[in-house]
Amino acid sequence: MDGLWPRRTILLDLAPEAGLSRARARNRKEGVTEAEGRFEAETLAFHSRVRQGYLELAARHPDRFVTVDATAERHAVARAVWDAVAPELDG
Repeated sequence: MDGLWPRRTILLDLAPEAGLSRARARNRKEGVTEAEGRFEAETLAFHSRVRQGYLELAARHPDRFVTVDATAERHAVARAVWDAVAPELDG
C-alpha cells in the first residue's frame, strides 16, 4: 500500500456464531448458492481466528480503529459508526 493507511477503520465486532447465523439466513433469503456463500461454509474455528486477528489489529492501532459492538440494535450500530466517521468528514 506504499505506506498509505486509512485514517479510520470501523470494526463491526460480532461473535462468529452470530455472524454466521446472520450470513446464512441472508444467503437463504436471497437464494445465494453454496459457491457464492463459500466464506460462510468455513468452520467456526476459522471465523474465530479471523475475528481474533482483527481484534488484535484494533488493539495495536487504537488511534485508527474504532470497534463497534455489532450485537447492538441496528440504529445504535449505525449511530456508533456515524459518530466514528463524522469527524473525519469535517476536514
